[in-house]
Amino acid sequence: RCEPRVQRLIYQNSENARLNRALATENVTGVILCPSNPFLSIDPMLAVSEFSTYLRERNFPVVAVSPIVANQAIKGPTAKIMTELHIPVTAVEVAQHYRDFVDGFILDEQDSSSIPAVEALGMKAKATPSVMRTLEDKVNLAHVCARFLDELRN
Repeated sequence: RCEPRVQRLIYQNSENARLNRALATENVTGVILCPSNPFLSIDPMLAVSEFSTYLRERNFPVVAVSPIVANQAIKGPTAKIMTELHIPVTAVEVAQHYRDFVDGFILDEQDSSSIPAVEALGMKAKATPSVMRTLEDKVNLAHVCARFLDELRN
């Protein structure tokens, strides 16, 4: 239920966190951020300065998939957190949140009218079915993400 009401998020002791040295970062050709909660799943990783720096100083594209579809969270407390932090619950706001390190942003086809607003943030945008109910949905979205990374690389 994501209680109590969110007033702010703090990633305690993130300054002490380090990337795993076994992480083979030299062979990375692209990163896909799945439709995860930006505040509870992605931001804790970005709070690790080594990871944040790595994503900002890279030579490969980063694509993110919006967890917001038609102004609602696909699942979990993303919309609740956005509302309580006074952030409009839209895919464009998620793109805004990621604008410093994302090159391509995938919106659900229901939000295709938001492509110009996302592209105004300085990233490429693509609309496709993104709600994954079946294995086929998951595979199709993975293919769209991989092709998008290829487009951004070229």
